[in-house]
Amino acid sequence: MAEPIITKSCSVCQQEKPLDAFHRKPDGRLGRTAHCKACRLERVAKNQANPPVIANATKWCGSCETEKPASAFRRQSDTIDGLSTTCSECRRSYHSEYAKTPKGRSVIRECVKRYRSTPSGRACARATDRRHKNSENGKKYAHQYNSRPGVREMRLEVRKRSRTKFPEREQAHRRVRTAVANGRLPHPKTLLCSHCGNPATEYHHHRGYSEEFALDVVPVCKPCHGLTRQK
Repeated sequence: MAEPIITKSCSVCQQEKPLDAFHRKPDGRLGRTAHCKACRLERVAKNQANPPVIANATKWCGSCETEKPASAFRRQSDTIDGLSTTCSECRRSYHSEYAKTPKGRSVIRECVKRYRSTPSGRACARATDRRHKNSENGKKYAHQYNSRPGVREMRLEVRKRSRTKFPEREQAHRRVRTAVANGRLPHPKTLLCSHCGNPATEYHHHRGYSEEFALDVVPVCKPCHGLTRQK
């Protein structure tokens, strides 16, 4: 015998709809929001087409129970006035406390993992890493890490395995270094990046590592070199 379908009444359109027509809300009745998905999308479209006038207006924060100016609230297109029901200060306090809980840490890790799997997330992560490495704290941490016992031996072992696994690439890099030392190729730091025009730091084998293209290289900066490797 099939299980009966549980329904709920929407507070906006007053229609009885199955629970799947409502967004999840743990503290709501039956674990769902008061208004259905269709009504929410309709309100969002309306607020986006005609943004509510909030200049010189005030709003009541349901968390700290204080009347505050509209500028103290974040925009939220699915509400009647286009503003969040809680002020920005209360939201920051809530998220800060939530991030300290085991569930909050787990959720944040999953969100960061999903975001960094996207192209924009990877680009943002690379930019953040570059800023950290060039900062005083980043340089201090790198010095402390490199001073640990066994780090130098570990890197030498990784480099040795890489040379064994990719001999053609290692041979091409060696030929470029020899050409720079003999003066047949200018040092890459004296040139400009062929992609962005910033000062170059290294050479890129844009046609591969085969013997016939070992010296067919273009100067690139480190960020552009990383982007070309991902293509």
